[in-house]
Amino acid sequence: MKKIINGFRYDTDKAVEIGRHETGTNTEDHLYFQATLYKTKRSKRYFIAGYGGMMTLFNGKKRLIPLARKDAISFAFRFLDFGT
Repeated sequence: MKKIINGFRYDTDKAVEIGRHETGTNTEDHLYFQATLYKTKRSKRYFIAGYGGMMTLFNGKKRLIPLARKDAISFAFRFLDFGT
């Protein structure tokens, strides 16, 4: 997925994948979502790419959402498993 947002280019094929989260297996659930946290190699910007139900931040669509560093860290601690 590629997108330019506020003059910055985000590309899931070129960014570094940090981790991925999926809630359950029922893709028809309004609270279901699948999201992957990325960091761009060049500008070191964070973003999530994924899709989810109508009651998620993805609002029933595939989306790419830029994140501030602090929000990326919050997302990682909340949703990613670091094997601890």
